[in-house]
Amino acid sequence: MKDEGGRLKEEWKKCKTEADCRRFLALPGVTWDYLRFVKPEQKAESENSSFIPAAGTFDGWPEKIAELKILDPSCGSGHFLVTAFLMLVPMYMEIEGLPAGEGVDQVLTENIHGLEIDQRCVELAAFALALEAWRYPDAGGYRQLPELNLACSGLSMSARKEDWLMLVGNERSLSFHMEQLYNLFKDAPTLGSMINPWRMLREYALFSQNWESLKPILDSALTQEGSDEKVEMGVAAKGMLRAVNLLAGTYPLIVTNVPYLARGKQSECLRNFIGLYYNDARQDLATAFLDRSLELVQKSGTVGIVCPQNWLSLPAYSALRKRILKSDRLDVLIKLGPGAFGTISGEVVNVALIIITGDSPAAEHQYGGVDLTSIGGIQKKAECLAINKWRTVLQKDALYGPDSRITLETRGNVKTLGEYANSPQGIKTGDDGRFRRNWWELSTFDERWRPFQGTPESDGFVGGMRYAIDWDENGRNFARLQGTTAWGKHGVVVKLMGDFTFSLYSGAFFDSNVTAIIPHKETILQAIWAFCLSPEFKEELSIIEDGIKVNNATVVKVSFDLDHWTKVAQEKYPSGLPKPYSNDPTQWIFHGYPGKGNQPLQVVVSRLLGYHWPAELDLKMELSDEQRELVNKCNGLLKYVDQDGIVCIPSVRGEETADSRLRALLVAAFGLDWSPSMEQELIKVAGANASNLETWLRDHFFEQHCKLFHHRPFIWHIWDGRRRDGFHALVNYHKLAEGNGKGRQLLENLTYSYLGEWITRQKEEIKRGEGGAEDRLAAALELQKRLIAIIEGEPPFDIFVRWKPIEEQPIGWEPDVNDGVRLNIRPFLAQDIPGGKKGAGILRWKPNIKWGKDRGKEPFRSKEQYPWF
Repeated sequence: MKDEGGRLKEEWKKCKTEADCRRFLALPGVTWDYLRFVKPEQKAESENSSFIPAAGTFDGWPEKIAELKILDPSCGSGHFLVTAFLMLVPMYMEIEGLPAGEGVDQVLTENIHGLEIDQRCVELAAFALALEAWRYPDAGGYRQLPELNLACSGLSMSARKEDWLMLVGNERSLSFHMEQLYNLFKDAPTLGSMINPWRMLREYALFSQNWESLKPILDSALTQEGSDEKVEMGVAAKGMLRAVNLLAGTYPLIVTNVPYLARGKQSECLRNFIGLYYNDARQDLATAFLDRSLELVQKSGTVGIVCPQNWLSLPAYSALRKRILKSDRLDVLIKLGPGAFGTISGEVVNVALIIITGDSPAAEHQYGGVDLTSIGGIQKKAECLAINKWRTVLQKDALYGPDSRITLETRGNVKTLGEYANSPQGIKTGDDGRFRRNWWELSTFDERWRPFQGTPESDGFVGGMRYAIDWDENGRNFARLQGTTAWGKHGVVVKLMGDFTFSLYSGAFFDSNVTAIIPHKETILQAIWAFCLSPEFKEELSIIEDGIKVNNATVVKVSFDLDHWTKVAQEKYPSGLPKPYSNDPTQWIFHGYPGKGNQPLQVVVSRLLGYHWPAELDLKMELSDEQRELVNKCNGLLKYVDQDGIVCIPSVRGEETADSRLRALLVAAFGLDWSPSMEQELIKVAGANASNLETWLRDHFFEQHCKLFHHRPFIWHIWDGRRRDGFHALVNYHKLAEGNGKGRQLLENLTYSYLGEWITRQKEEIKRGEGGAEDRLAAALELQKRLIAIIEGEPPFDIFVRWKPIEEQPIGWEPDVNDGVRLNIRPFLAQDIPGGKKGAGILRWKPNIKWGKDRGKEPFRSKEQYPWF
């Protein structure tokens, strides 16, 4: 725009706010809602200082508007192209003085260029541009428009090469070009705009000759009479030629929203191509497309791109970040966050809007931006984009910062947590089904099965203590044996994904989904814990790591003020950090005393069946004094424990009913605190709608037990399918899976003694003519038949352990407790009980367990062979 006598410059200086600047630059039909302005720092205090665009002035762009060629290499249905069109037409009218119709034609001819892998999207983009051109005010309405600079970069190649070359007859030079075109586009449906003609065919000097000489030959081929196949090849060749011309060009401005496809979901062709040409960005097509866009931009040109945020911080992209920060000028970083798109995937894609200019950055260059990650909703994000505080960061600070992470925070010279602690990652077994168990699946920890800490359930002193790991061969078969430097030490264990929960770490083996922060000196553990407990810890993590999962090395790269957090810790914990204590029965340090647990009914049933928690069996386990006292109180409840591990809910073999025995144990556990009304209170605490303990045991206990213990129950509720008047027995899994034939004897005792007496009782009641006895007898006999099938191991009531050789497979009910509940419970879930919950088998409720990896599909078995199947 001409500035006669400097009048415009003087008017510009009068702009006092960003809103004034936007009004000054306003064009008919164009608003600059998101155009941000700043005052140069050296002039910020001067009243006469004028604004400059926050993103920079882009001095390397062409001075003539017709030379501002814009390309969207992944244009979709043309949203970005239409937006650029609506901005550029008023510029032509204002700067060049063109009427609307000529301005429209100029933009379509000179400025707008688009590529897309999907031909249907190209057609939609063409229609969207044409529609805007036709309805542009005073542009002439519907009319013939100039040819659009749009092309499909993913045209498929279906013809044979010999037929393809026949399109240009005997013209040897043109035939050579046609062969190059064929080779270039053979993988186009997979590669699309990733194709770079200059690099991929540079040995042939593809564009050294007059490539445009192909166009009239192809036009002629299309006008001649010939087969439909020849015409189709000619159309495809023209389309490819148009795509080649666009792909081989460079542009002052690239704008696009990248395609998204993680490396693991890519085809072999695409994965190999990206690995060869864009190795620094290979983890995702989106990041490789960013790299490709930087190739398409000319010197001092600009890339404006919407892409995932993860490359800004993940260690896998460290080389890419360093290369870009060294060679290009990062101008703008807008962290849009999740929910930035109005599409079905918008909530799960964590994106950023980034502007990069193809110039070496000056030493003092700063990039700026806005963080909208925590802002919810598209409309709210749009509002905040225009008004939220503009932050600036020295590009060289990002380059030389930890892992060259690109953030909107000025890190300065603040020390990191890594100067005081390290954070190794834990063991990756490679086969959790074989090597990892919930600790309650085992009788106790021993030399083979070691405590194994996983992800904490929530922030707190105790968490993640629900696993055991198989140390039978000292970890030789694990995928990655790591984290050994932390074993036996104290620290803080942090979950590496999602909400980054944490708890204290006391030296056990730990999982690869967590890291253990181990201080170089144990005296600063309190300070580290106080820091982790504060909001600042997770805020710092989110600053340097944008993904939903962080790398273990990242955790100690957060800034950490030791003096400050030492003071906080001293005020909060004057006597030091508390020793381990937990009322959660899923944690191995749980004391086992029902009167203090957060699931008292589950605990008291377990105690009645003879179950003991690890803290009761390990006198050396580190516990708080209160925890150890509760462990010792459990000894007073031993006289109430059932001796054989079978407790029938109805009275069988002269034993009291289960609810009576359970009530007696509750009275002993709660002592003077017990009252008759407490029974209902405990049922409510358990989350059940039951009128008494018997109903809770029959209808609710096992389902709640399975859910509480992560679908690996250690008390099994075996029944005959009749809710109110049938046979129900609770069985201690550990006694049922005991070695040396003891487990088989227990199951036989349940089948022939307990259930056998129940069957005899029903027969006697039939003789006396009591109602319902015949149905009870039939259900009991069916249950007995299936239990016998389990004892004998008849398919499908057999056990298969995929990691054991055939000679070690159990024959009949000879389970190995080391194989875990998931495998050993399978025979009890192989059949539906008439009238029961579908899929429950002979267990009262069906745990959510999958065996596909172990057995695959069961072979067909006929009703004649196996009538119970």
